[in-house]
Amino acid sequence: MSVHEIIIKIRKGISVNGKNIDIGMDEKNLNIVMGKGEKIRNEYYYMDSNICVELENGKVRYVQINGYEEDDLHVMLDNMEIFVENKKDVIRYLEDLNGEPLVNDGIGDYIAEKIGLSVDVGISEEDIRDLIDSAMEDGTYEEMKEDIEEEINKMNHIQWIGIE
Repeated sequence: MSVHEIIIKIRKGISVNGKNIDIGMDEKNLNIVMGKGEKIRNEYYYMDSNICVELENGKVRYVQINGYEEDDLHVMLDNMEIFVENKKDVIRYLEDLNGEPLVNDGIGDYIAEKIGLSVDVGISEEDIRDLIDSAMEDGTYEEMKEDIEEEINKMNHIQWIGIE
């Protein structure tokens, strides 16, 4: 297993093991820097689909990093490892950088408009309580216990981060 260090550069893009994916970079240079990747419509996927690069008019418009459960990805924003830190601490830090609260898009994503970052905060505490209550009522709690514990752990962390 090789470890990948990804550095988020606000409003600029990311660096993957020293290779830059810049917002506005053309498709040809993206393929030179990252290799061919898997292309689906206007998106390229790299590193087992943990990095998604969206193109618009042949140029990088958006980069998303999926990394919560990936031990080989170390995603840094300044001195904060995004997928390791508690979700509340990450959101607080993004709000400080953004200079105002993040905007909730209504489907679990939070957007820091001024700095061009977005994050998925995953399942809510209320959803976890509903899942537990439902499992208790159905008598399936014991068989679902491991999955519920995994969801509780995921609830405390960012699931993905996007840069535009």
